[in-house]
Amino acid sequence: MSTNGIRKNLLAIPDPRRRAQELSRLVAEQQALLTDLAQLRRETIAELRAGGLTRAQVAEVLGVSPGRVAQLEPSSTASLTTPTSPLTEQSPQTVGETGRDTMQEDANL
Repeated sequence: MSTNGIRKNLLAIPDPRRRAQELSRLVAEQQALLTDLAQLRRETIAELRAGGLTRAQVAEVLGVSPGRVAQLEPSSTASLTTPTSPLTEQSPQTVGETGRDTMQEDANL
């Protein structure tokens, strides 16, 4: 069903409580689908890379930049952690040092 058809069906529900429940159900369903699709895309990228394609070639297939492919590659998740700086030997700030959870804020970027 098209987006317009779904919208029309939802707007046809006269009770706003029932409509809200149906909207919540649909949103949860779509979020689960997107999560599954994203995982499948990461697995497919890994398969293409294991098959010998470069990041640039995978990027061309997907219509994204090579940098985006690097972000999506399963092995690239290790590079998302914040290591201790070798120059200052200081670890990332925590909640106690700043009063804010800067690591959580960075994770949400």
